[in-house]
Amino acid sequence: MDESDIEELQNAEIKELITQNLETLNENQLIEVADFIAFLKFRSQRTGLGKNGSKLTALDDEFAEEDELFAE
Repeated sequence: MDESDIEELQNAEIKELITQNLETLNENQLIEVADFIAFLKFRSQRTGLGKNGSKLTALDDEFAEEDELFAE
């Protein structure tokens, strides 16, 4: 059994544990869980932008310089 097999087994166990816990929640708690999942997805998308952060910073600097020139 290699590392990927162990990781798959651990992920399956985690998913099963989450499923068991979800079954015990009331409607309001399920809504909170759904909101939290949406937040996690949003955060992971924003984190993905961090990889291109230097490009965004360079563009921001470039536009700031152009704005200063237009203001003069």
